[in-house]
Amino acid sequence: MQTTKFSLALGAILLATTMSTAQQRLSNRVSLIVGQVYAGARAGVTAPLALGRADDEVSFKDVASPAFAFLAEAMWIQNENIGLGAEVGYAAYPFRDQFWSALNYRGTFEATYTDFNAAVVGRIIMGKKEIKPFVGVAAGAHYLQNNLDFQSTFMGTSVDESVSYKAGRVKAAAGIEGGIFYKIGRRLMVSMAARLSIVPFVDPEVMVTTDPYTFEEKRATINPHGNQNNLLVTVGLHFGTKKKLKGL
Repeated sequence: MQTTKFSLALGAILLATTMSTAQQRLSNRVSLIVGQVYAGARAGVTAPLALGRADDEVSFKDVASPAFAFLAEAMWIQNENIGLGAEVGYAAYPFRDQFWSALNYRGTFEATYTDFNAAVVGRIIMGKKEIKPFVGVAAGAHYLQNNLDFQSTFMGTSVDESVSYKAGRVKAAAGIEGGIFYKIGRRLMVSMAARLSIVPFVDPEVMVTTDPYTFEEKRATINPHGNQNNLLVTVGLHFGTKKKLKGL
């Protein structure tokens, strides 16, 4: 009788241990599948580059100045090493005065290079402690809106050089990035990152406008600078939406 009771007790203990282990494994698997979602925002500075242009060609760096940039993103971390996300961003580059200054002596000049963009991002996250380096790639599209307005002092005369246009187009783009996540709470991280964005195939385009005084058609090259490649440096804040994963 004692032996039977002992066997039943031992069996119950083994069954409980087995069920506990199975439950833990199932919980871990569910955790890996469901993962953690971070919603966040980043802000920083983006600088136009001459990348992809010859030394004797006008580049994006020649015509535009650095600008503030803003991004909003959602990032799903399946486990502590893989992150997938989506983001939208905005930047408006002012014109570079050194390049366009000659027009300011012949009238009034204003130009902006506005960039609305959306991308999907994949990241490999390293490290087991609070500071986690990461590298990533981004792919998406940029809506580039380049606006120029030059009102010549000689407006309405035979030597009027005035030109005004708003040109928008969508271009595919890709980028590579690196940075760190720094965990400052159970569900809160800050980030510091740098990304090189490549916006290829921005070939020169000609826009035809009509002079409102002489009704003469004028042809203007709206993007003599070619590709609008840029380097983006940001800091961000990321909020976890549910209980953290182990290691995050």
